[in-house]
Amino acid sequence: MAVTNRHNLVETLLGFGVLIVAGFFLVYLQNRTHGGLDGAGYSLNARFERVDGLSVGSDVQLAGIKVGTISSLKLDPATFFAQAVIHIANPAIQLPKDSVAQISSEGLLGGRYVSIVPGGSDELIAPGGSINYTQPPFDLVQALGEYIFTKPKDSGEDAKPSTSTKAKNASPKPGLKMDQPAEDSPADLPAGE
Repeated sequence: MAVTNRHNLVETLLGFGVLIVAGFFLVYLQNRTHGGLDGAGYSLNARFERVDGLSVGSDVQLAGIKVGTISSLKLDPATFFAQAVIHIANPAIQLPKDSVAQISSEGLLGGRYVSIVPGGSDELIAPGGSINYTQPPFDLVQALGEYIFTKPKDSGEDAKPSTSTKAKNASPKPGLKMDQPAEDSPADLPAGE
């Protein structure tokens, strides 16, 4: 009986240990996805042509430092633009009116985030206001497709000289007499070159 009680006590302590580790993991996950934002700060709106790879909870960075998160993404049915609500965590961070919000990538295969490039205006965006200048993400696949499948303009450099031209119609090379054929004249070349 004493062995069974000791066995139950060990299982109970192990269960509590698992619950404590799970609690720490949940707190870490909450801070990681929401940036530990406690509701302080303010929100700004931004309209993007596209928000490929961006999601609710994505980082908002200023000078490479996380200053907030994306709290909402929705489609505006009237304009077909993506409406993003950006939550800035620190109310002391006030952005100039001509700031730019651009969707950037953490690397070639990394996630997307919003990078804010502050402008130089003396006027500031009020809380609840809008960032008027935005840039959609750069689409590497589309750019490669355009590069690969775009036909180059015909500049005339690719045009081959006609092989049917007679040596007598060819202009002479400097230093040759008119009655001597040029060494590289088209008449001396094999057919098809």
